[in-house]
Amino acid sequence: MTRDNKTANAGASTRADDDDDTRLKLSMFLPADDDTPSLRTTKYAVLIMGVILIVGFMVVIARIVYLTSRMDSSTNIQPAVTLPIAEGEDVRSMALSDNRLAIQFVGPDAKDRSVAVIDLKTGRIITRIHFAPQPVSAAPTGR
Repeated sequence: MTRDNKTANAGASTRADDDDDTRLKLSMFLPADDDTPSLRTTKYAVLIMGVILIVGFMVVIARIVYLTSRMDSSTNIQPAVTLPIAEGEDVRSMALSDNRLAIQFVGPDAKDRSVAVIDLKTGRIITRIHFAPQPVSAAPTGR
């Protein structure tokens, strides 16, 4: 054997040894007899946290699968509600409270104002309030 062959063979055996060292073995994660107490504690902590992570991911995935498979197709979808408004009237604002929707309307001259309250579960108009402008002298004083 020449000197070049010995060098080539030595390099090949070093690479093979490196491959053996890089394999993950379960024993490298478990505490060994010659580990210091802090290293042993760290290994146990890493093992426990890894198990917690895996179990946590499994729970999250199981919950997602459960919720998507349990979706109710019997949800009551209400038909569209038609709310009659006067010619030229516009929606000024809306407010939602529980299952009620209040819609404020303003007329073309900004004096005609009204509010409609709709029950979203039934789709019917609960009440409609019209605001009638009054002259300043006729307005109540609050006394």
